[in-house]
Amino acid sequence: MNSLPLSPSLDHPAYHQPVKLRGYNGKVDVFRSCLPSDGARVLKRVNPDWSSAEHLDLAAKHRAESERLATLHGQLLDQAHVQTFGRPREITDYRISAIGREEYPADMKQELRKAAHGSSCHSRLAWAHLAACRRRSFPC
Repeated sequence: MNSLPLSPSLDHPAYHQPVKLRGYNGKVDVFRSCLPSDGARVLKRVNPDWSSAEHLDLAAKHRAESERLATLHGQLLDQAHVQTFGRPREITDYRISAIGREEYPADMKQELRKAAHGSSCHSRLAWAHLAACRRRSFPC
């Protein structure tokens, strides 16, 4: 579909179709909207057939995938740090957004970027779907 690091099972053409929204100078898709409510407006305009229950189900799936990728990102950071420096990482060792450190191996940095960006994309979709079904928080 697009170059965004979304899980193939959760990707949908509606996420990549830009539309004109009031308050924006150009067309925006879900990922370029400023607020979850704007993302919800994009989703509703692009795919009006989704019901509130479907939005809630998709929100839960995207949230679970976001959490899985965030956990994977943390594990990859730990592996890369031990591999590079031979000791566990500390909070002060995190210096560069998404990849942690410049000293990490190039292949590991690519995996770190993919996990961090994927987590962010799925989180944004989860909140947009949640707003589309008029909820403010995830069910427990």
